[in-house]
Amino acid sequence: MKGAALLSATLLVLGAFAEEMLLNPLFSDNMVFAAGKPLRVFGNGDGDAVVRIGGREARAQSADGSWVAELPGTLNVGKAYVLEVVLNGKLRTLHNVRMGEVWLMSGQSNMQFKLSESDTPEECYVDDPLLRHLAGLGLLLRGLLTLLLFLLLSIFLNLL
Repeated sequence: MKGAALLSATLLVLGAFAEEMLLNPLFSDNMVFAAGKPLRVFGNGDGDAVVRIGGREARAQSADGSWVAELPGTLNVGKAYVLEVVLNGKLRTLHNVRMGEVWLMSGQSNMQFKLSESDTPEECYVDDPLLRHLAGLGLLLRGLLTLLLFLLLSIFLNLL
């Protein structure tokens, strides 16, 4: 009986997420798109998506659980834009979105070096409005959600 109640609650929570169209967590205020490349905005859920930036608009529809809207990458480098994403009629607005150089770096412990540990004076970089840093928080959250789902499933299977 407890197992059935837990399964029902889990399916109810998962169903609520499945009904809603979501913007991928990579997209946020202060983000940077690679200059000169197509702007691909994507997420999960079924329905209609409209993406607007710099006077341009792209539309996407989904019935398979994921969607992608693509715009040409011809916006001005360095200029701050507002990105509007409308998902099934719900507006999400992202501010200070820019076009510029995007560097993806990976490594081992040598990648943990912080600018604050360098010989460069802090005033050279601390107030730079064009400097962005993303440390993979979205991937971490997705991993934690997956772990939680497996934990709930294992608890359910052990209660049967």
